[in-house]
Amino acid sequence: MPNGRAVAEALQIGDVVGEVAITITEAMVDAYAAAVGDDNPLFMEKDAFGRRIAHPELLPKFAMDGLWLPMFERMPNIRAKQAYTYLEPVRTGMTYRATGCVLDKYEKRGRLFVVFEAIFKDEMGKEVLRDRRTQLVLTEEVTIKS
Repeated sequence: MPNGRAVAEALQIGDVVGEVAITITEAMVDAYAAAVGDDNPLFMEKDAFGRRIAHPELLPKFAMDGLWLPMFERMPNIRAKQAYTYLEPVRTGMTYRATGCVLDKYEKRGRLFVVFEAIFKDEMGKEVLRDRRTQLVLTEEVTIKS
C-alpha cells in the first residue's frame, strides 16, 4: 500500500481536490431507494412542480467518485468521521455542483488526519448540502490485518 503521508503533507488548507456536477433523475431516486430499502412516500411522490425529493444521502453518494476518489486513490485513508448538513431538499430535474476542498489537517497520537469538505449548490448557486469528512491517512506504519 502506498504511503499517503507525503500526499497529505503537500495539501494546503483551501486546496480544491475535486469538482462535480450531477443532475438528479427519477431513475437515480428509484435506484437509491431500492438499494437502501426505503420506499417512504416522501421520496416516491411528485411535488406540485412535478419533481420528487431525493433521499438526503443520494447526492453525496452519487458525487463521491468525482469529488473524493481521485484524491483517495493517491492518499490511502480510512474515514474517521463524517457529517452532513442538509440545508434544502434535493429534487429531481435539478443540476447540483459541488466543490471538495481541504478544510483542516492535524496530528493526533502520532497519526495524520485530513478534514475535507464539499459544498453542494443548486442551479441558482444556493447552498443545499455540506459533506464534511475526516480521513485518517494511512502510512507504511499503519497496517490492516486480514
